[in-house]
Amino acid sequence: MRARQASLNRAARCRVLHDGIATRARQLGTAVANHPEVRTHVFELFGNILAQRLEMATALRAILSVGHVDALFTLQVFR
Repeated sequence: MRARQASLNRAARCRVLHDGIATRARQLGTAVANHPEVRTHVFELFGNILAQRLEMATALRAILSVGHVDALFTLQVFR
C-alpha cells in the first residue's frame, strides 16, 4: 500500500487543541500508520521515559527524607 496525500487535514479541523505549534501532535502515530509494530515501539519509549522520571522523583524523596547518610546510594539511580 502506498502513502498518499490526505484528502482532508483532520488535524487543522480538530478544535481540541488550539495551539498552532501542536497541530502535528493532534493525531499520534500518523507518520507510522502503515507499520503497527513501529507504533508499539513508540509507546514503549514513552513508557521508558515516564519510568525514568518516576525513579528520579523517588530517589529525590529518599534523599530528602532519609538524610545525607544514604544519599550516595540513592544518587546511583541517576546514573
